[in-house]
Amino acid sequence: MFSGASHPDVSDAGGDHLHTGGQYALDSQAEQDQYEGELQCLADRVETPEEKKRLSEAMELSNIREHLKSQDVYIVEVPLRSKNGKYRQKQIRCMYLNQQTGTLLLMLSDVEDIVKEEKEKQDSLQIEQETSKIVTGEELRRFFDRNYDMNHPIEEKEEWDKETRQLPEQDQR
Repeated sequence: MFSGASHPDVSDAGGDHLHTGGQYALDSQAEQDQYEGELQCLADRVETPEEKKRLSEAMELSNIREHLKSQDVYIVEVPLRSKNGKYRQKQIRCMYLNQQTGTLLLMLSDVEDIVKEEKEKQDSLQIEQETSKIVTGEELRRFFDRNYDMNHPIEEKEEWDKETRQLPEQDQR
């Protein structure tokens, strides 16, 4: 949706035809109006009024310039509706093309697949951690069983309750 640059239209994974970026010097009212119009087109593609407000605030020129004082690239992520009606996670990267003239470069990218891949990695890591805890618990139980077996005569082994790790009540003193 961002235009003003000589970037060709390309199709993203969501089926939209979007300009991959735009240059904005925003020196004239016409350029500011064009930017605001394109921002409104993006805001119309978000799912909720809250997301629309968040996107509008995040993409205010004063906000972008404030962030670019302390970082080279300002990134905003938002789910946008594609032409096929499905919402896909998009990333808007804002940076100065020429800081002296104040020309901004804005790039819109589809990051849905990257976000899904990272979520799957996190889920897999969590499962591995939980499995590790279970395995560690089983190993500890076997260690205690072996340790008890090595330190107690055979006649006491029969009385050992492996589930509770205790001797029967009458033998405990």
